[in-house]
Amino acid sequence: MSGRSWRHRFALHLVALALTSALAGTASAPFAAYHFGRIQVYFIVANMVAVPLAALWVMPAGLVALLFLPFGLDWLAFVPMGWGAAAILTVARTTASWPAATFDVPHMPLWGLTLTALGVAWVGLWRTRVRLAGVPILVLALISPWLIRPADVLVSADARLIGVRVQDAVYLQTVAGASKFTRDAWLQYWAPGAVLPIPEGTERVDGAIACQAEECLLWPEPKARPLMLVRGASHPDGCGEASVMVSAEPARGLCQRPSPALVDRFTGWRYGAAAIWLDGAHAHILTNRTYRGARPWVPPLPTSRERTTRPVLPPAAAE
Repeated sequence: MSGRSWRHRFALHLVALALTSALAGTASAPFAAYHFGRIQVYFIVANMVAVPLAALWVMPAGLVALLFLPFGLDWLAFVPMGWGAAAILTVARTTASWPAATFDVPHMPLWGLTLTALGVAWVGLWRTRVRLAGVPILVLALISPWLIRPADVLVSADARLIGVRVQDAVYLQTVAGASKFTRDAWLQYWAPGAVLPIPEGTERVDGAIACQAEECLLWPEPKARPLMLVRGASHPDGCGEASVMVSAEPARGLCQRPSPALVDRFTGWRYGAAAIWLDGAHAHILTNRTYRGARPWVPPLPTSRERTTRPVLPPAAAE
């Protein structure tokens, strides 16, 4: 009888641990998806092993180490504590290596994450049927990634990394020294089906990309005017056709008036990273400085002695 009771209590403990892990993991999944662009599938299994290790091994060892610290004997507890932390890391690496352990999710906008927090708090705090009002809030938050249109073009602050979303693929132009962290963040934002380099030579994909030796025209939106990516051409051929010109190097004066909007290395120097949406004949450009606004903690615009008859691209919608 006592054996059955022990097994029964142990089974109840495992069920409670699994349910707690499922509840906590599900509640935190939207926040993890927002920051990392992916969701862990086996989080329940991982937590059922890692949480007891942390609660029964790592944390008690840390507390004992604090008691031993004044006597210089803290290593007696810190060493076993390190073993427990290593065991937790082993659990994490093992579950992450399982097939289909993670899957990418579309980028959730900030307002969607805010609604997620509001909906979770609403459902968790109320004890009457009023809590059901939080369900539509959560549904709207979860479908928010499909209610926004991601940027068609992203340009890093140093213009060493330029990304263009064309159909289900992302074309990247990478200059030596480009940030791998920025590249990974872009791929999490877009969650593309394929990642391809910008062609170095001549290449044409019907309705998507047309490259010559020193310039490319890309159509992120089939009905919109294309983006022109310049790679050092002295007189680009697509000035009259493109709505915006992007270059990793200074590119002012390459096109005669009327000329497309310009995002180049100097634009990043003054306004920071840029996101571009192509819509018909127009290009909407949002820079980091525009997004941050005029705040006391935002550094002032850098000054330049360069004199030019062409104005700097304003941080607003450009035609």
